[in-house]
Amino acid sequence: MQVEHARMHAKHRGHEAMHAEMVLILIATLVVAQLLLVQWKQRHPRSYN
Repeated sequence: MQVEHARMHAKHRGHEAMHAEMVLILIATLVVAQLLLVQWKQRHPRSYN
């Protein structure tokens, strides 16, 4: 049982870094989208509304 558990941990090594990278990409995407919305509202208020 312990050998299988250790094997599973070895197989999934590095997933934490991948998850951190995915979270950073998500945050960056949200920031860019927010900036685009603000620019759209400022430059084209009629179509924004």
